[in-house]
Amino acid sequence: MPSVPRPDDCDTMPSHHEGESLHDHVDIRIARGMFGFSGAGEPSGDNTTQLWARMPAVQHDAGALAILADYMPSSLGNAFGQLMSCTSIDNTIRIAERADSEWVLCDNHIEYVGNGFGYGVVNMWNEDGSLLATASQSMIVRNWD
Repeated sequence: MPSVPRPDDCDTMPSHHEGESLHDHVDIRIARGMFGFSGAGEPSGDNTTQLWARMPAVQHDAGALAILADYMPSSLGNAFGQLMSCTSIDNTIRIAERADSEWVLCDNHIEYVGNGFGYGVVNMWNEDGSLLATASQSMIVRNWD
């Protein structure tokens, strides 16, 4: 697990959606990097962001982890240092361990962007440092020159 500040020491990610949505039930704290759909945080200078995430109203089971993994594309903006948008093509999650944790650290990496497509991975850790899941996603990249 990467060494990052604890969730209480990180900035809260402001809501970036208009109207009511599932995202209203997810609490995100930016540990490192920029949330590339809203511009919150500071670009890390590389293709990596770390976000603490939790869904206080639900247990972090496989379904909840899949929802949290879907925040990985927000790392596109961090990689380019600007707001970005994308459309998911696929999303694969592999559950490693079942462990209760209030917070999940999402260690996001953009692996490739080119020809209008992008690919990224996320490793998801519980607060004690156990790997909960790993996920990958392919996407169509928008707003890229």
